[in-house]
Amino acid sequence: MHHAHAPRRRALAARTAVLALLATALVAGALSAPAGAATTQPPRRIVTGWLPYWSSSTSTASVTANADLFTDVSPFWYTAQLSGTTSSIAQLVSSSSKATYLPQLKAAGVRVLPTITDGMGAHGMASTLASTTRRATFVNQIVSLVTSNGYDGIDLDFEGFAFNDGSSTWSTTRPNWVAFVRLLGTALHAQGKQLSIASPYLSSPTTGYWVYDWAGIGPYIDRLRIMTYDYHVASPGPIAPMSWVDSVARFAVTQVPSGKVQIGVASYGRDWYTGTSYSGGVVSSCPTTGLPGTSAQDVADLKAQMSWSRVTHTYTAAGAPSYLATWTGPAFDIPGVTVTSPPKATFDTTAQEKTFSSQVRFAGRANRKITVTATAASGATTLAVSSTSGISKGWVVSGTGIAAGTRVASVDGTGKTITLTAATTAAVNGAVSFTGLASAVCTISRTGWYDDASAAAARARLVGTYHLGGIAQWTIGGEDQSQWAALRSYARTIAPTPTVVRVATTSPTTYGQDARIVVTATSEGVPVESATTTLLVAHGATWRVADRGVTSTSGTVSFTRNVTSATKFKVIVASNFERKAGGAAGTLLVRSQVSVTPSYSAVTPGGSVLVIARAVPKHLGQRAVLQVLVKGRWRSLTATRADQWGRAIFRVSPTVRHVTTPYRVAFYGVPGIVGAYGYFGVHVSDHVS
Repeated sequence: MHHAHAPRRRALAARTAVLALLATALVAGALSAPAGAATTQPPRRIVTGWLPYWSSSTSTASVTANADLFTDVSPFWYTAQLSGTTSSIAQLVSSSSKATYLPQLKAAGVRVLPTITDGMGAHGMASTLASTTRRATFVNQIVSLVTSNGYDGIDLDFEGFAFNDGSSTWSTTRPNWVAFVRLLGTALHAQGKQLSIASPYLSSPTTGYWVYDWAGIGPYIDRLRIMTYDYHVASPGPIAPMSWVDSVARFAVTQVPSGKVQIGVASYGRDWYTGTSYSGGVVSSCPTTGLPGTSAQDVADLKAQMSWSRVTHTYTAAGAPSYLATWTGPAFDIPGVTVTSPPKATFDTTAQEKTFSSQVRFAGRANRKITVTATAASGATTLAVSSTSGISKGWVVSGTGIAAGTRVASVDGTGKTITLTAATTAAVNGAVSFTGLASAVCTISRTGWYDDASAAAARARLVGTYHLGGIAQWTIGGEDQSQWAALRSYARTIAPTPTVVRVATTSPTTYGQDARIVVTATSEGVPVESATTTLLVAHGATWRVADRGVTSTSGTVSFTRNVTSATKFKVIVASNFERKAGGAAGTLLVRSQVSVTPSYSAVTPGGSVLVIARAVPKHLGQRAVLQVLVKGRWRSLTATRADQWGRAIFRVSPTVRHVTTPYRVAFYGVPGIVGAYGYFGVHVSDHVS
């Protein structure tokens, strides 16, 4: 920021200026740099997010490396707990961890609003909020936590009453929740702290997780972080379909001022099991053991991979490349295991996410049971069977007349006979079963989705579309690192421009009269129209709102203020999405109001006149000089100091007959008061009535 410095004036010129009583001064102090003063426009701060305690180092490093994009962050450091009816806040991390990372975040210029999660259990939070006394106690605990640790505010991630208590409780919980947020927000704001609320989605006041009542809590919060992810959890599909995220954002800005809304962005993905097909084997099942000749370890590895392939896996966006590489790595280098379709991620332009599919073939053996009709005499070792198809040596034989543990010794497919390892115990004439291992082949299919850098950038564009406060990412530290360049590039395109504010005043203003303050606001050389402008005046060390106005089409707004003393003021032009707030400061100077009362307006030669001059505002000791006009020039006659009533008393004795002699009394300026003159004349005449 560059400021022009006024040249230093000589003392004589300064004294002359004090007595230049009829001049009109301009008092202005622009607080914003003029257009063109800045070089590269910094990006808009559009990112916030949560820092899990299990990745503190990685998460903090992401923030500090990209601090120019962050509005604030929320480390996952606390959880609310309940013992009986007594609430408390437990710390999830060590004090040394906090002592390590909090200074790093603050040094980066990022506000810290730690998160408190709901660890009270089902109905615990709802019962706490329902009690006026317990609610107030809980609020005091939160405010104390914030102020005692020097945090910039708090973030509440209370999900228990939404996901655990059941929607039948919401109509009761909702008003208690709003009352709690109102109480907490008011208490935090009184301390200069902020309140952030994490919330699942709403799509209307009565659909979605409407217990959070966005419209109800909106006036009392500073951030509404909407968890627009986990659209698909149990079943395969996009983590956060773009159309859904857009619709949630579009609704949110009708409930809460758009600048408070931070739309959720996932930095993770899931890979789901989608089905199993069977082909290429004798048995229509997956293998239960390996191919002939495989080791016990190979069999164990095959079973482990089949089990792994049938469950849902979650991974970070940063870890997605490594996860995908798993499918072509040594984990699948097992006899009988073939990745027939390795995953290859592509960007889905509809969902605006990465997606992939994969297939793994598992070949081995599984038990097969074949039942045929058989006959044999008691004590025989050969069975005559209706079919030998599929039956192999070593299979277990069972049925009436078959000894326990009997196996197939040999198979004669031509003669349809099977030789047994043990003689029959009775005549056989009916169903006999043969059980043994046969080839089994199955193919397991999977589908995955995740939000990469392109997905994050796509959702960030909603910030510009709906003038949102930003994006809120779960988690910081798990993100695709290439997102930062994309986010920064976009954030520069929507960076707010500076608002340049200049003020002109009719200062100094004679005591008791109205001073006029004219405010002119521009941004990039264009007048700022319809901007709320606040006039504040100093009262000791505090500033109080004196007036408000709205700028015209020319970017101007005027204020008037009755001046009875020197008054420091400042004006603030409110920001909007396109530009920053701007301000200017100045001082309204008061000029003495001088009245002069001579005891007579005419005297006889040799006579004198008592002159009482009064200046307001009164200032004990203010220098006053009596002057007379001689040949067009004012000459000082005598000087004195004002008394406690602001009076200066003189006596004049004019000598020139038959004329009115012009006089004036000059009250010199003192700190906060500009000097002024009071004029009078005395006529000398031989005859005074």
